[in-house]
Amino acid sequence: MHTSVRGIVNYKDQIVLIHRIKTKDDGTIRDYYVIPGGKIEENESHEEALRREIKEELGIEIKIGKLVLELDDRDYNDSFQYFYECEFESGKLGSGDGPEFHDKENYKGVFEVVLVDKMEISTLNLVPEKIKEILVSNG
Repeated sequence: MHTSVRGIVNYKDQIVLIHRIKTKDDGTIRDYYVIPGGKIEENESHEEALRREIKEELGIEIKIGKLVLELDDRDYNDSFQYFYECEFESGKLGSGDGPEFHDKENYKGVFEVVLVDKMEISTLNLVPEKIKEILVSNG
């Protein structure tokens, strides 16, 4: 089991998401969106991990706000996930240089940073479903 942190990044009145398209081993294609973030490394605080992950994936610095959701996702993803509100502070969105962009063996398929209007979220395959419900209800 692992613990992950994810940042709901507000950027110019839009939400930053990661668009993933992966071909599974059986040949089926999975097309979905996720909130940026990732695993907490050993001896890292939530804040340190979130700042590192957002820098790697998005290329920006953020201001971390309140905890929005603590999700026990052990049944599906063998993880606990913590979702935080975040505000853009500085940097160039889309300039991330993390392993997602270089390690094609472990990160197969499309990994694309996208900006989405808050009203569009209900139309996307955003996972996990619980965070989608929260974002749609807070519109």
